Amino acid sequence: MAFLQACTGVISVASSTSEDGVNKCKRLPVNILADTASFFTTDGSGATKENNSCASVQSIGIESLALGGGTSLKSGTSMAAPHVAGVVALLIEEAAKCGAATDPDSIEGYLTAGAVGVTTLPLDHPYITPTGDSVHEGILNAPASLAAVGCTPP
Repeated sequence: MAFLQACTGVISVASSTSEDGVNKCKRLPVNILADTASFFTTDGSGATKENNSCASVQSIGIESLALGGGTSLKSGTSMAAPHVAGVVALLIEEAAKCGAATDPDSIEGYLTAGAVGVTTLPLDHPYITPTGDSVHEGILNAPASLAAVGCTPP
């Protein structure tokens, strides 16, 4: 999952793939790789993986708990946003323990400092033109973001 920065105090979240997809259509030249923005996200796009078929891109979701028990596969930003919100809550808790800043700009800074692939990830989708700002803020890495608070030695 990726996070995007557009407005002060607001963290926008986009979804991305975590595994390479399968190319089921030999007419298409490339697979959709891991860490590619999902095709349905505002800035290009999240799912576990996306497979090429000649008619469309098939999103294979993230395994999640299902209402009533069991699991189901779900895709999208609605799956990524709760993860980012949870990390933000952990960052605020960690920062408050040692007196570090907890204002929105500082929290955004911790997220960015811990992100993987800032400026290179998420990858642009090979078949979809990005509709957002095309700025790559990276893929969320919760342990690295928590370490960026600086309260606990690495």
